[in-house]
Amino acid sequence: MKIIVLIAPFLIFTACAANVSQTAKKAYADGSVIGVEIAGKKFNLAAAATAHAKAKGLSGRDKMPSDGMIFLFGEPQPLSFWMKDMRFPIDIIWINGGKIVSITENAVPEPGVKDEDLKRYFPGSSADTVIELNAGDCGKYKIKAGDTFAIK
Repeated sequence: MKIIVLIAPFLIFTACAANVSQTAKKAYADGSVIGVEIAGKKFNLAAAATAHAKAKGLSGRDKMPSDGMIFLFGEPQPLSFWMKDMRFPIDIIWINGGKIVSITENAVPEPGVKDEDLKRYFPGSSADTVIELNAGDCGKYKIKAGDTFAIK
């Protein structure tokens, strides 16, 4: 089984730079702002669509762009994120087929930790989309597993 290790900042293995399965026909440019709805709430998210943008993710940034960042994969696949070179904590929303399959709340940076020792975060099942919000946003907006997701 091929495991893709995409971490908030770096993609260890390559992934298909496509789109959410429900909108697979539309291509998005890196950094473009995508309007989405999560559990009936609207967010404007910066896109990470290419392998390069997924590899960089939020690493080295001092704050979240827009309301968050969205990683588009096209096909469901096993994913893993880490907090390499991150400067602020985040909530990670794992999505498959327009439904949230898992949420990782308050993933924290680990400055000074060797890459091989950094904590890895997994959704527990395959995902076709990953969203990163500021830590605490999932609780603030009452976002939970099973909620719906759509690109608007």
